[in-house]
Amino acid sequence: RALACATERVVLVSASSVAGTSLGTHPLWDEIVARAGLDERALSKLTVSSTRLRDGTLEPRAPHSPALSTRPGVELPGGRTEWSPGCAISPLDHLSFQSLDALLRCPLRWVLRYRAGTHSGGHALSPLFQLNGKLGHRLVEELHQRGAFDAEDPELADQATALLVELYEREAALLLRPGMAFERGQLERQLVTSVVELSRALRAACLRIVAVEVPLEATHGAAQVVGRIDLVVEHVGGEQAIIDTKWGIAAYRDQLRSGHALQLALYAYAHATKRAEATLPSAAYFSLKQGKLFSLSSPIFEGAEILSGPRLDDTWNRAARSLSRASTAIAAGRFAVSGLRHSLPLLSALGVSEEEQPSHFQYAVETTCKYCEFDGLCGRRWEELA
Repeated sequence: RALACATERVVLVSASSVAGTSLGTHPLWDEIVARAGLDERALSKLTVSSTRLRDGTLEPRAPHSPALSTRPGVELPGGRTEWSPGCAISPLDHLSFQSLDALLRCPLRWVLRYRAGTHSGGHALSPLFQLNGKLGHRLVEELHQRGAFDAEDPELADQATALLVELYEREAALLLRPGMAFERGQLERQLVTSVVELSRALRAACLRIVAVEVPLEATHGAAQVVGRIDLVVEHVGGEQAIIDTKWGIAAYRDQLRSGHALQLALYAYAHATKRAEATLPSAAYFSLKQGKLFSLSSPIFEGAEILSGPRLDDTWNRAARSLSRASTAIAAGRFAVSGLRHSLPLLSALGVSEEEQPSHFQYAVETTCKYCEFDGLCGRRWEELA
């Protein structure tokens, strides 16, 4: 469209690098070069590099010789260990796992995402591992709705296989692209095996699924807890527990061992609050990739992989204390930045003394910036380039 709209001249500008990462030439230019049959000599007459513009080595007959003027240098954004917007910031009113996770990793990340509404650019299509997890989650949900987990293993496997064909077309068309047959076949084997293993694990522990995608109905302070529990299961004795389905396994094992299973703790707190129960229910992860159920020590998950780590109520109590300190900072309009070289650990930045810190929740310093999309704003990206 750009070429079709041009009347006299087309000027194409292409960056060679972004944030230190080299970029390839835009496909439009590749197509122009191919269709016009341009050789190196012709290209040299048509293209001008920014380096030659700056150092004044352009040939006299160069197609573009713009006048250059010097501008003062501008500092890169970020670099401050604490931001204060200087305007009123609404308090924490909705508490999801994602927002709580962001706040306890880096308050600046929380305010940019949940108050400024800042989003990074990105691809519309999910990475394949995320798509796999979403597809597995939907498979378990729809199999439950159809009563398939009451069937014998062979019938459950048949129903899962047939349902996956429907889900590909409705929710995972990416896997129907040419050349994806191998990935699709591998994923189908993994997911069908996983739902059968989930059914076996539930039977072995005398558990049954009573609800899927259960909305959270609880408050913490003035905040409404929001989100959905993947699976609520019930023991023959009437005790309920929750299961969160994930694609991977290693990271979630580490969370349970280290006392950082924040999502399970939040969901367990919300479920106990809804049912007016004094103690948190047992909770487990189920890996769709590995077909494995794993949890902390619990009599209800008989036969599951049991890991040693702090109890979920301990994780939640520590998180609640850190959340209280972070909420106080929000009310004061102060937002610590966790990932810079000279940043303090979050609890220290929030004024928690060293003696108090063991009773609070804190991520390891090296993980605070995991999956963050705002490193260009806080300055961390520029520190890595320096």
